[in-house]
Amino acid sequence: MASNDLVQAQFSDSSDDFKKNGAYLVIEDTRGNNFGGHGGDGKNKIKFKAFLTAFNDKYTSNWNSTEVYGRMDPIHTFQNTNRSITVSLVIPSVSYKEGIDNLKRIQALERLMYPNYESHKGVTSITEAPVFKVQFANLIQDAKNGGGLHCIIPDVAFNPTIDAGFYADANKKFKQLVPKEMTLDLTLNILHMHEMGWSSKKFAAAGNFPAKHAPSGFGMLDTAGENAKLVGSTTASDATGRQRKVAEILSAEDILAGRD
Repeated sequence: MASNDLVQAQFSDSSDDFKKNGAYLVIEDTRGNNFGGHGGDGKNKIKFKAFLTAFNDKYTSNWNSTEVYGRMDPIHTFQNTNRSITVSLVIPSVSYKEGIDNLKRIQALERLMYPNYESHKGVTSITEAPVFKVQFANLIQDAKNGGGLHCIIPDVAFNPTIDAGFYADANKKFKQLVPKEMTLDLTLNILHMHEMGWSSKKFAAAGNFPAKHAPSGFGMLDTAGENAKLVGSTTASDATGRQRKVAEILSAEDILAGRD
């Protein structure tokens, strides 16, 4: 590929509509490090088009168990409940320029896995650990304020899709390869920023915790493909139209295929 083929005009492909309509995963650095926005993401935010391939929201109750002589069952003492989310997504790059932007996003995320340091009189110490706020629609969301969910990210795995190929600048003799498609796997260990548990038989956290239910005023939605339909719609005809539009936005397959 000639190098001038890589200098492409700015354009918007159909997958950009996916992101414009809010279908993206946003990762925000809570320390306020200014690593520069890529594609308008923001100075301390990274936004990936949310072509999710896997999503798992896991809750684990931790107990201490003590074995007692003569007792068949151990005595269990409750400790806490942890929540973790694992997310896998595909990151497509429809042009060399977008591929560069996506690599910069990955690079910024990998750098953010390290702490902030401060030096004083020749002594260096850690001042801030890497803590993030992550949000994706209503699946990953702070139930109290609707913003990003505070978490630590113990694992980040970036993998180019080798079979999809690479963009390469012939002038650099293949010393710089830009993947046409990448996958990103994240583990999020959630930090609860509001009260949790039950008090006086009522749940103490936000009423919509963990904010995964269907939005109010909308029926159940099937976003499996071009046959997306409303399962339990409201009676208003315009609501059905809105539901179908949402189905079109959230169906990555339809958007990438350019279907109306």
